[in-house]
Parts: sequence; structure tokens; C-alpha cells
Amino acid sequence: MGDLRLFLAAPIPDDLRLKIAGIQDELRPNARQVKWVEPENLHLTLKFLGATDAEQVGGLAACAEAVAARIAPMELVLAGLGAFPNARRPHTVWIGLQAGQEPLAELAEALEEALARECGVPREERRFGGHLTIGRVKSPEPQPRLTTALAEGGDRAIGGYRLDAFDLYQSELRPTGPLYTLLHRFALTATPP
Repeated sequence: MGDLRLFLAAPIPDDLRLKIAGIQDELRPNARQVKWVEPENLHLTLKFLGATDAEQVGGLAACAEAVAARIAPMELVLAGLGAFPNARRPHTVWIGLQAGQEPLAELAEALEEALARECGVPREERRFGGHLTIGRVKSPEPQPRLTTALAEGGDRAIGGYRLDAFDLYQSELRPTGPLYTLLHRFALTATPP
């Protein structure tokens, strides 16, 4: 059937998507050559699977379902603006997590472990750091106005929500930007401690 470009992610509720779109609009005049993430594409990546044979989707979904059954819903609070590798030379503009980083990291690690053990998916070498990408800078030159705007929003409160599921998406790269298709949703069903 061919390869599909896949990833697992925590969804963002619509009310926060709208709020984040407003923040992108505020940053836009201060930034040059930034590809802003479309509001409907906003998500917290848990695991990028990359090119995957379509015949493996069922096994990946079963593995993710088993992990979801062991994890309880969690409260996430989005806050603060920043950039990778740093605000002086931004490449990726992001919103951070003020609360929920630890349980989200535990979910990501449980997925890493199960997918490696049961499906042969290579483990990520970098440690999980939950963040919400809102833009990708296409220019390598310094952007002092964007740097200042990010510093001013360093501890900005965005909003919180209860994460009770995560998703498996297919990503199709197109000239107009990526198209994400939801393939499976996995409910977090464990009882909180």
C-alpha cells in the first residue's frame, strides 16, 4: 500500500486554538519569513513516526491503544513563549507547558518504550520536551523585534485543558502546507491515582 508519514500527538481544544491564532497575529508584524502553523494543525507532538508502511498502522494503533489504557487523563496548562535554539536566533517558535509536563512526558515515554519493544519503531534519541510549535522561521538572520516579542511573552498565560485522549495522524506535505488526517483517537482510560 505504500508509506504513510505518521505521528502521535495530543490535540488542542478549539477555544485554545483561537487564542493561539490571536497570539500568532500579534507576533506576525514582528517576524520575517515565518511559516505560522495553521490553527487546525496545532498539536503537542508525542512521537514522530515518519515514513511507515500502511500495513503497520493496525499494529501501531493496537500498541498505542494498550498504552492509552494505562494512562489517566491529565491537566495541561499552556503558558510562555519561546524559540529553539534560542530567542536571539529563532528557528522554531513555541508555546510551553506551565503544568502537565511530567505526565505528558510519562505518556511520551510509555509510547516510546511500547512502540520500540512491540513494533520495532526506533526510539527518539532526544529527551521529550513538551512544547507547542506555532511557527517555523525560514530566515537564518537575527530578528530583534521577534526576540523582544518572545521575551515579553516569556511567562504569558495561554490557558489550560484536560487531556483525555491522544491521536494518530497522517501528514501529507503539500506546497501550501501540511495536511493532517486523523486516523485513530486513543482515550486515556486509567483511573487517576
